[in-house]
Amino acid sequence: MGNIIRLKPADDITSIIGFLWQTDNPVVVFDVPENSTFINNQIALKILKREVDRTDKEIIFVIKDPASRQLAQRLGFAVRATLPKSAKVSEVPDVIDEETLKEVPERDFETMLEKEIYKKRSTQDRTDSLPRAVLENKRFSDIQPRAPLAEVKPQIGYAQMKEAPEVEHEPKINLIRGDDLKREIKGELNKLTDNKEEDFDVVWPIEDKKEEIINSLAPRNTLTDEKDSGLDIFSNGALEEKTGRQKSFLKFGFGKGKEKKETPRKSWGEKLDIKNFATDIAENKKAKLDKKQNFSKYLLFFVSGALVITGVVLYLILPKVEIVILPKMETASFDLDVVADQSVSEADIANNEIPAQIIKLDKKREGEFIATSQQQLNEKARGTIRIYNEYSSAPQTLVEKTRFLSSGNKLFRLVETITVPGAKIVDGKIVASSIEAEVVADQAGEEYNIGPDKFTIPGFQGSPKYDAFYGQSSAAMAGGAKGLANVVSQEDFDKAKDELWGQLQTELQQELKAQLPAELKLVDGAQKEIISSATASPGVGQKADKFTLTVKGSASALLFDEKDLLKLTIGENEDNQPASQAENDRSEFIYKDIMADFEKGRLSFNVKINKINVWQIDVDKIKQLVIGRDAEQIKEIFNQRQEIDKARVLFWPFWVTKAPQNLDKIKITVEK
Repeated sequence: MGNIIRLKPADDITSIIGFLWQTDNPVVVFDVPENSTFINNQIALKILKREVDRTDKEIIFVIKDPASRQLAQRLGFAVRATLPKSAKVSEVPDVIDEETLKEVPERDFETMLEKEIYKKRSTQDRTDSLPRAVLENKRFSDIQPRAPLAEVKPQIGYAQMKEAPEVEHEPKINLIRGDDLKREIKGELNKLTDNKEEDFDVVWPIEDKKEEIINSLAPRNTLTDEKDSGLDIFSNGALEEKTGRQKSFLKFGFGKGKEKKETPRKSWGEKLDIKNFATDIAENKKAKLDKKQNFSKYLLFFVSGALVITGVVLYLILPKVEIVILPKMETASFDLDVVADQSVSEADIANNEIPAQIIKLDKKREGEFIATSQQQLNEKARGTIRIYNEYSSAPQTLVEKTRFLSSGNKLFRLVETITVPGAKIVDGKIVASSIEAEVVADQAGEEYNIGPDKFTIPGFQGSPKYDAFYGQSSAAMAGGAKGLANVVSQEDFDKAKDELWGQLQTELQQELKAQLPAELKLVDGAQKEIISSATASPGVGQKADKFTLTVKGSASALLFDEKDLLKLTIGENEDNQPASQAENDRSEFIYKDIMADFEKGRLSFNVKINKINVWQIDVDKIKQLVIGRDAEQIKEIFNQRQEIDKARVLFWPFWVTKAPQNLDKIKITVEK
């Protein structure tokens, strides 16, 4: 049944492959110890599987550990749980220095093995002549007739066999895999020369294409063998005794499985052309190899063409250059006493005067507050009435304290003497004239706080003037009080005013700052906020539980343009640096001694100017100069430009060495 080799725990893939190269036996059984690390290395198993397929040999692993056995089966190997009791076992000879192998990094393990495998394989004969020679030297009549093989379907899991219904004969049976037919024919012939060796059952890997059993191997002649072939069947790794009864293969896998019907026997009179069949297999392999090589050629051609096209596109379209320029800067310091005046229209270098602008903002804020003081009051109600004259065109004088009586018999008196204008005559009709006057209640008390009403003059009673002269109020009388009551004190007023002004002042500062033009400068001390007015209703000393305070305020600011300050320095520096060649946006200004006159719109101060002249860069001109130039030429151009202090040039992609001809592909950035 082939060589049976017991692996040592330290044996690895190189030892196994080395043995495969040296042995002539087409079927090799490896007994794997429980502490072997090789059998759980998926990378090594995949490499071994690929090499086994190339060497036309079959490997069967005997593995006790169920998990390792399942892993090997899933990767395409035939497996079983135990060996026959009469099996002869040897060990794998050393083929590669294990210490040397341990020095190889894990990521280079597969590469090293492939090189070694290729080197060994190149020395072997690749003509696949051995199976053909064996078949030609053996006669077909030497093969014992076989019973038809039952269909076998591998299952994921451990190997299991089940006894089938008895038949008349129990022939010698060997499992044949469709993909390895050529190799199995050779192994079958070799097994017939030694009928003392025990055959054994295996679980084949889980592959759809290898599930079919080749029944046509049984020679189609009339020879029979009535003698028990002695097939040993293993289930879950345990050896079963020979029963002497005819049996057929059952389903492998978990559980008991289902019995399979026997494959119908074919005619024994037909003769199988094994030589031509093996030749066809070799030709099929060669055709598949040629097809794979042709595909590789097409793929290589496609990839090469794509790379060439991509390179041309990158060369023609993507080249660009980025240039970063740091312009030359020069510094100078000035100490000036300056006046900013709103009456000045432009910078006056002789008098150090510059234009100023004044901005003013008005705003009001009101709030309700509680009156916290109490007083003993004896206050009279007060109000305003309008007095009408419908009597004649002659004016009528009413002296101070003239009485006015409300409809509710509440008596009020004039605060001061007034003259009521005479009535007008329009189209023969009298049109009344009027005048407003302040009145005060005759007595103190809240009962005189009456609403709008009509008033008569008791002094005219009994004369025609009584109905022609009268008064009318549009608002309620107020302020009448008598006894202990809450009043608005001066302290309440001042406290409320301070609170409202603090809020209003913050609002004025924020809104004024938001309205400042970006080009104008506001220095500390050039802004102020003032209260325009503060009024309370009811007023101070009047009876009230609550009062309303209204505060009005304004904010003013004097502004100027710092560029006007720089103009004052041109006269002192024009021989050193013309203004047309430089920008001054990086100058530093330090202010002190600030005095503001908001009435006149005038601001005076001292300023120290640290002037920084930044040379201007003509980007368009630089682009024209660097077109088609390489790095050295661009460097020489920049060295001749006095406005450039430093520069950095970056070509892209990496193979580009010159600036492109397209100006859009030249990017220049000026750092300041």
